[in-house]
Amino acid sequence: MSTPRFRLHHRHLLGLMLLCLALLALGLPGAAITRAAGNGEDYATQELGNPWDMDGPGDIAFEYTRGKGSVSGLTFNNSVLEATATTNDPRITLRLPTDPHTNPVPQDGTFHPIDASKYKYLTVRVNVPVSNFAMVLWQAAAGTAFGTTGFKAVSPGWNTITFDLTSGTAGAAWSGSIDGLYFDPMNATGAFKIDYVRLSTVIPDSPDNIPPQLNITSPSFISGPDYATTVVGNAWDMSDSADVTTQYNTVGGSFSGGIYSGTNPNGNFDPAVVLRVTTPIDTSRFKYFTYRMELDGAFNTDTGGSVSRVVWWTTIPQEASISNDIVVYEGFQTVSFDLNKIKLEAGSPTWSASAPKVFRLDPHEFTTQRTFHVDYVMLTGDSTASNSFDIRFQASDGDGAAPSPQFFFDNNASGFDGTAISCTNIASAAALGTFNVFLPMITHFAPSPPVSPAGSTCTWNTSNVANGTYYIYGLVSDGTDTARIYSQTPVVVSH
Repeated sequence: MSTPRFRLHHRHLLGLMLLCLALLALGLPGAAITRAAGNGEDYATQELGNPWDMDGPGDIAFEYTRGKGSVSGLTFNNSVLEATATTNDPRITLRLPTDPHTNPVPQDGTFHPIDASKYKYLTVRVNVPVSNFAMVLWQAAAGTAFGTTGFKAVSPGWNTITFDLTSGTAGAAWSGSIDGLYFDPMNATGAFKIDYVRLSTVIPDSPDNIPPQLNITSPSFISGPDYATTVVGNAWDMSDSADVTTQYNTVGGSFSGGIYSGTNPNGNFDPAVVLRVTTPIDTSRFKYFTYRMELDGAFNTDTGGSVSRVVWWTTIPQEASISNDIVVYEGFQTVSFDLNKIKLEAGSPTWSASAPKVFRLDPHEFTTQRTFHVDYVMLTGDSTASNSFDIRFQASDGDGAAPSPQFFFDNNASGFDGTAISCTNIASAAALGTFNVFLPMITHFAPSPPVSPAGSTCTWNTSNVANGTYYIYGLVSDGTDTARIYSQTPVVVSH
């Protein structure tokens, strides 16, 4: 194989569950969580909420692999990645480093970097046409030296192989924080397939098992009060022109079916959609920014373009706050940020120091014409509770029945060391095959946000919980693998 290659434009829970956890009351009828030893924790499941079971482009750095991985016909069929190597050095990019100044989204390698001291073994099930060799490569960050494993022999047909990333390696050590992860399936041309990839804390005994998934949809970035809905009285759902006040550098702007579409003129790289703001935004209350958008045409950050920004100002445009780049991937993408934590251009006033009278989304920065489509924008605050709170969730398993979760509350979003919750009411919803977290509201009795949390409900009795700010985390197990995840945002309990 050739030496490692890489080019990126500058834009851009514990290993085994303690047995005592299995004895905790789950608060769900008939539920019993067990933890079978041997598979450890899986990085993609635990950190990204999406196991690399090859059920779609979101399991890899799809656009980068398609453009620079020496492959053609890159597709996903029945949870199998299929491609044809066009050279004898094909490469699947699992995590791609992005510039540290960008605001990372889940597809970016800088979003939840890999803890190399925890995740040490990469297991892959790969199908190759001829006998040859496979290897794994990594980078700590964009522009840094590569590390590599030794070669592993693979035979024609299906192979399940495990790489110890800490032993027999060359180049940069597997240590610290890792942003880039790559798999070279063979050193030959021809068609190959990948069934799954696991990056785990131990060598898995049952790697073929698909880990269960749990997504907490409330509390979340979209579960709290929405500014446009509660203050303006008209959600930014792109149902009509009343949702925006100005369309900068945009021609042919139109509203249809709850989607706003616009195109920048040739030579102008800064289209912008200014959302309707009727009173200055209270940044102590509204702080979570979510939008769903699609950008037509092929992904491109080598020459710029596939990046968006959020912009606001309190006084005049010359004193605006401008976010650093947010990479825009292909297809409709839902992106969320805590505006108190978003990275800003130098000199920009912080969100907490602002009282914005203008709030704006810049969809892309291509100088040639590109059409964009905005589905909705939300600006929300924390969820609150007095005597009860409805936790909303989605649980699924790619190779079995959806598991029943156990929930806990914690005063921070780390450690998984909180207090168990006994659900006082369970309202089930059919588990979704894919994680379409946000579903449109069907009936509107009053002004409603563009989307609301989906899934089943666990009612948490908070009447005896002390006033405070709490994160929720959940645990699911299929008997072989266990997944644990914290809520994106907290619940503020106030009696």
